[in-house]
Amino acid sequence: MENRQYMIPVALLLIIVLIIPQNASAYNNVDAHQAINAHSIEYFEQYIMPKDKYLKSASLSGSACTGIAWDIEDGKDDSIKTNPARTTAIKKQKTVQEWIIDAGYSADEPEAPMGLRHFYDPEREPRYLTDQIVDWNIMSYGNPQMDAYTWAFSAPDNPYNYQMAKTYYTRALESSDPNNENYGNAWRALGETMHMFADMTVPAHVRNDGHVRYDLYERFTHSDSVDDNAYRSPVKSLEYSCTYTDSSQTLQKLFRDMASFTHNNFFSEDTLPLYGKTTTTNDNELYASPVLKIDPGYTGYYKRTVDGKETLMATQKISSRLGLWKTPVLGMDWKVLDSQQQVLIPTAIRADAAVLDAFLPRYTVTIDSVTYTSQPGSYTLEGHIDHIATKEWPTSPVIRNGVHIVVNDKDYEITPNSAGQDMRKITVDIPANGNDIVYMYYDLGGYKIKSGSVKIKAADPTPTPTPKPTLKPTPTPTKKPTSPPSTTTAFKSNDILYLEITPDVAQYVTDNRLKVSFTTYYLVMSGPGSSFVGDDEYLISRVTMYTGDISNPTMMEVTGRYWHSYGSDDNQFWDKDFVESHFKKVGTIDINKATFGFSGSG
Repeated sequence: MENRQYMIPVALLLIIVLIIPQNASAYNNVDAHQAINAHSIEYFEQYIMPKDKYLKSASLSGSACTGIAWDIEDGKDDSIKTNPARTTAIKKQKTVQEWIIDAGYSADEPEAPMGLRHFYDPEREPRYLTDQIVDWNIMSYGNPQMDAYTWAFSAPDNPYNYQMAKTYYTRALESSDPNNENYGNAWRALGETMHMFADMTVPAHVRNDGHVRYDLYERFTHSDSVDDNAYRSPVKSLEYSCTYTDSSQTLQKLFRDMASFTHNNFFSEDTLPLYGKTTTTNDNELYASPVLKIDPGYTGYYKRTVDGKETLMATQKISSRLGLWKTPVLGMDWKVLDSQQQVLIPTAIRADAAVLDAFLPRYTVTIDSVTYTSQPGSYTLEGHIDHIATKEWPTSPVIRNGVHIVVNDKDYEITPNSAGQDMRKITVDIPANGNDIVYMYYDLGGYKIKSGSVKIKAADPTPTPTPKPTLKPTPTPTKKPTSPPSTTTAFKSNDILYLEITPDVAQYVTDNRLKVSFTTYYLVMSGPGSSFVGDDEYLISRVTMYTGDISNPTMMEVTGRYWHSYGSDDNQFWDKDFVESHFKKVGTIDINKATFGFSGSG
């Protein structure tokens, strides 16, 4: 009979164990955090890069790079009492994606001491974890009194915080060795920072819930949960864009905003309210939000509208429904956790993509000229990389590695001289021939920025002087001349090309150069099978310079011979037979790319 006193609890325990899904696991560093980082890269590549004009010619598909790693195959720190904990540091070579994904694991290693540093309470001081710290002390690590915000951004004893990611990347760019380990360390630090951002979508981590045993949300969030929710919409009330200087958002504020959002809209199991009390399950004072009033007779799900979506908050525990408690006791089941995941997982992914977006410095790469060296099979290429200021990179570090020239798909890596030259501008002789296709790119630790392609014009066997173009006004503007002017008898009619410039498109005006009036006129460009025009889509190498002023012309005629090669970014090249059709698609003339000489009274 005495044994029967224990039969109900034991049977009940068995029922509860059977009810809990057995195929779920934790928001853990073994796979969940890695899956979040992986989906964040995917989001960045699919939805952010194509919309950013400075990333359209960039990719994360460059060469693998070297760094110091602690990956899952290297083993965990399983010791219960090791102060300091065992750490692992192995030099490896991996791609950008692999470094960032694997950092989802290494950010939690060694697990016990790292776990204490991943809490941030946005509503109360101190921000670091204080709940159940006695139990943590039993595990002999003590309380580091370090909150997740400080650990993620600037903690001096964290070699992989966000500030160190920028420091490593600067050092990597300044090194003459493209295989220096700072590239890998930078990507690892970035990935570990992304891990910290994702932790701000875990309710226990932003509500001072130590969950020494385990936290239900973490326990039942596995990589398959991440995959199932990765393509849902992230929270719309958060501002994710924090890359460019015109945005008021910053990474630091985004971190705090995420923590506040999760804190104010979701419970962790140990911070649920107790019936008739002002404390939570873990005996801490109730937070102001979210608010939940317990109805003793209600056994359904308590709900809340979060970012326009109905979300489950809690329900009565089975033991409470069975009357094993004098007062109703709330808990969470798989339905509540699934409802939380639908909101929090896509938000973690979107925020991590924002971290990657803000971290990448912005560049454009340009080939300035490709000229014949007078040596057969040799041309001199001049090119440069321009930096575009962002919040995280207001100025560009020196770049001493990563320059490549590609001629007809053959890749040549350019090495700096013995003095360690700054390679943001380069002049280099390349093996090439007329009609070859050439482009250049910078591979900055796997972050690859590419120039447009240029078709090399064959060198003239007997160089001849370039005749000066002539420029003269035409008395009456017409919609389009139907025949070549009489002064151009040296050229056939099909060599004369016409481009209408209207007030809407004639907007490029520079001092001491061609000044375009805001009246409709036609530009007639003539040459022996060669002409030019440029804008963002169709780039020309260069032609001779015009430095005089022209004001308010009604019609202009420009004749001359232009000998430099030209081509478009999409590898389509023009000749006299179809260049006119391209002109019809182009708007403004880029004076930097299409200047010219002239003769006559002007």
